[in-house]
Amino acid sequence: MKRFHVIFKGDVQGVGFRYTISELAKKYDLSGSVENLSDGTVEVYFQGDEEAIKAAIAEATSPLRFIYVTDTVINEEEVDYYEHFFRTRY
Repeated sequence: MKRFHVIFKGDVQGVGFRYTISELAKKYDLSGSVENLSDGTVEVYFQGDEEAIKAAIAEATSPLRFIYVTDTVINEEEVDYYEHFFRTRY
């Protein structure tokens, strides 16, 4: 099990990106969270199988309708063994 902190930059707010991330977390059976930040980026914590996390990130950065990711910053974090679901933060 791995945990990654990901910052997505680009046209990622107001275009359904948090919903898309939540659906990817369900699809790949990942826990964590997604939140819009005040600087226009989206912060995501993904936790689960490393290959599933990589697949979710790859899918999130592929061209999707109105969503346009220009950059991602990815850092590995310590696993949170108390986290068991994925949530959207507001």
